[in-house]
Amino acid sequence: MNALGSGNLTDEGLSGFGRSMVRELESREIAIDVSHLNDAGFKDVCEVAERPFAASHSNARAVPHPRNLADWQLREIADCGGVVGLNFCRDFLTDRRDDPTRDDVLRHVDHVLEVAESASWLSDATTMGATCRRGSIRAIACAS
Repeated sequence: MNALGSGNLTDEGLSGFGRSMVRELESREIAIDVSHLNDAGFKDVCEVAERPFAASHSNARAVPHPRNLADWQLREIADCGGVVGLNFCRDFLTDRRDDPTRDDVLRHVDHVLEVAESASWLSDATTMGATCRRGSIRAIACAS
């Protein structure tokens, strides 16, 4: 836990200071990123946030990894007009120790599109070199 809140491996949500910072950052038009929050912290952001927020690098929990987003979280992000970003780190794509395959990536893409098709989609072009566009998802490539 830090001054703002708790991470993935803890049970605490946002601190009072964390809640006030969500409001302060939004007042400065800075998007909140929920990628490292646990479920309680995510729920706290949903309660406090008045603007769309992002999970800049979080995949679908249904395709295994505990820090990935649960289906209800994907729907919350879509409902508020937020952005879901795919993380291409092997440990977030597959539980195998091999390099991830195209199919590993597409399992996450397909699941997010199925669960939260109205969410904006963020793709890491530094790893894949490509974006996806399907249905009502707007694909955005980050070339960092």
